[in-house]
Amino acid sequence: MRERLDLPLGKVAIIEMAAAAGLEQVPAHRRHPKRCTTYGVGELIRIAVAEGADAILLGIGGSATSDLGLGLLQALGLQFIGSNGHAIERILPANWPQVTHISGSLEIVTPPIFIACDVDNPLLGPRGAAAVYGPQKGLLADELESFEAESARIASMLSAYFKQPEALRESPGSGAAGGIGFGLNVACGSHYVAGFELVSTWLDLESKIAAADLILTGEGQIDLSSLNGKGPYALAIAANLAHKPMILLAGCIEAPAAEQLHREFPNCTTAAITPEGCPLPQALADGPDNLQNKTAQVLQQQTQQ
Repeated sequence: MRERLDLPLGKVAIIEMAAAAGLEQVPAHRRHPKRCTTYGVGELIRIAVAEGADAILLGIGGSATSDLGLGLLQALGLQFIGSNGHAIERILPANWPQVTHISGSLEIVTPPIFIACDVDNPLLGPRGAAAVYGPQKGLLADELESFEAESARIASMLSAYFKQPEALRESPGSGAAGGIGFGLNVACGSHYVAGFELVSTWLDLESKIAAADLILTGEGQIDLSSLNGKGPYALAIAANLAHKPMILLAGCIEAPAAEQLHREFPNCTTAAITPEGCPLPQALADGPDNLQNKTAQVLQQQTQQ
């Protein structure tokens, strides 16, 4: 795996962003990208460096944040100065309008950081972090325009401070996980690696697909953002190339995404596990049972075909 992904020899620290800044870490009533930070991810990076990591592999799926990685960079030593001339104690998108300039530097020398990323969204625009993933994290429709404008302003400020081109915001994957890859790329020169390729290599997925009669996979919600390179979509491509049938289970499935999946992959069947009309809190509480029941149902249907 090291050779294929160009990871250096030595100790590789594997950090899962969702363990520190994941959506599931935040109670439902407190979820909002303006109030969530990647600071904890920065703390994990500091620990990895202190433990002598020669490289860091950062998985960035499932985040609750959309802070361009500023919280992480603050944990590493960067300061964000407010209009009162003092450093903001904890940088959050909610207090971005107060930021007049950036100060300080990173307190540690980071080893090469490789970001495992499934999607190819840019930072800004209609396919950007806020527009595509903000609503999943609690951003309201009438907040999008101002949030996008502040994201652009802060991104420009960060690029200028580290003397990096603003074009980095257009890099595929810079909009993943609320732009954390953008922040790390600008400040630390991080590298993106394809998340699915990483997992596929690690698990020798190609041989497992070849040996399988049927492939089961899933995601919390299947929508058009799922088709931007996320794991289930990449698996559907691999299953289609191997001429293997696949069943994709999800809590809910939006019709446009299901239609596109069926057009592209005739061997792919989609199945929503949540009973019709079930409110979200109940669906989440009953998720394991709903998954078990729907899986049993679709497998029985499969054997009868």
